[in-house]
Amino acid sequence: MANVAQKKLDKKVRLLKSAYALFESKGVSMTAVDDVVKAAGVAKGTFYLYFKDKHDLIDQMMIAQSRSKLHEILLALQKKSKEESLSPADRLIFVFDRIFDSLLQHQKLVPLLCKNFSACCRANCESEDEETRADMKQLLDLFIEAGLNEADARIYLFLLGDMLGGMCCEAVMGESPYDMSRIRPCVISIITKILGKEG
Repeated sequence: MANVAQKKLDKKVRLLKSAYALFESKGVSMTAVDDVVKAAGVAKGTFYLYFKDKHDLIDQMMIAQSRSKLHEILLALQKKSKEESLSPADRLIFVFDRIFDSLLQHQKLVPLLCKNFSACCRANCESEDEETRADMKQLLDLFIEAGLNEADARIYLFLLGDMLGGMCCEAVMGESPYDMSRIRPCVISIITKILGKEG
């Protein structure tokens, strides 16, 4: 039974990964469901077992990618924290710096992220997935370690995330009066003021 469940999960993951690769290389509007199915090596009917339509695929893909990227960044942070002592502000700046870098590296997908960022944040905060819950707790703990209570920590994390989903994404897309080189230091300054450089 576990084998059948694993095969189903593998097919869904292949569809999500294929969609990500195609959206990044061809763009969303130039990628059809047929392209995703062909790249994943599954039947078209299989696609509809997991996704209602292309929009549902996009939503689920962005959530999966945001979880994967956050987990990767937090693993890098854990490694860096073992090498040197970092304040909560320094650790959160590390996370946001890596997110900024990722936005700049994957510019074709930024419009999707901009539209789906709040949904990704909410899905990650409410996730039943053990790894995602641990990652979100690790982020919240940075605020708590700096002296905030959990309720305020959640609000600040949401506000900072919303800035990424709005202003920073618009800057990468060229739709903001300020580019990332101007916005990035301001976000870092805000983090420092919220958490305090000393932690």
